[in-house]
Amino acid sequence: MISAPKILARYRGVMWEPIENTGERVFAILCVEPLGPEAEHLAPQAYVLLSAERLRSLLGRARGDSASAMLSECAAFMTDRLVRGAPIEQVQPLFHSFSLGPVQQARAYSVEQFLDATVRTLTVFGSAADLYAPDLLSPPNATRRTSEFIRQIRRTFAAGDDERQRRFHVRLQREQDAPIVFIDYAVGPVVLQVASVPSSSNQAPPAEAELKGKILDLEVVRTEFGVNRFEPTLMLNVRSLTEAPDSDGTRIAKEAHEQIRRYAEWAKVRVIEVTSAGEASSELERLEALLR
Repeated sequence: MISAPKILARYRGVMWEPIENTGERVFAILCVEPLGPEAEHLAPQAYVLLSAERLRSLLGRARGDSASAMLSECAAFMTDRLVRGAPIEQVQPLFHSFSLGPVQQARAYSVEQFLDATVRTLTVFGSAADLYAPDLLSPPNATRRTSEFIRQIRRTFAAGDDERQRRFHVRLQREQDAPIVFIDYAVGPVVLQVASVPSSSNQAPPAEAELKGKILDLEVVRTEFGVNRFEPTLMLNVRSLTEAPDSDGTRIAKEAHEQIRRYAEWAKVRVIEVTSAGEASSELERLEALLR
């Protein structure tokens, strides 16, 4: 019996007008938002579809190089939003010369097959081999597991509610030269970061880096805005404690969980543990009710 494709994701093409006011547009960027339990095999990412060589042949060397840098910057900006959990519908281009195609969904047996198929639905001139994934404008603190969990929370808690949507991925900066931090969820005095308990040796290092980065962001907020103004909170996805793939995964999850709790206690951060987006949504509802 043939198994069903494991990769499931939504995608969207971003159109660009190389020469302004001509009305001629080409697909220049592909945005991908993974879905489902196999999401960690495919990263949330915005890919540049047009190579530097193709841009040079289209626009000349100088303008082609400039356009390549601009597309890379735009893709990096959109990737940063996707990685931090913004739904693909809310991820906007960085510059006015872009427009968005419809959000579509596709399945595939592998990441390579998914990317190649989606590129070919947008343009006959490209393939997955041509994709370029630029570095992020700033290193994200979120692992793929946490990014997907945040997207699930947003779909559960804030679907169709613009006010609630604005509470996610909040940019905080006290003044122009002060540090900039991005908070996963903020409303009133509550500043909340989301992290996940790992369940494998491969997941453990990035999960630890994620935790430290998000705790550091909370500490920056506390230092910049005042100790008594905010309630630093860590929402911890502990699903792996009960759904690890094997006994070794369970051991890794338990050890990581204990370490996270100790670190949060040391940092004086309140911890809310959840196992699903539904539980997380209920906790956010509770926090919201306390502010009324």
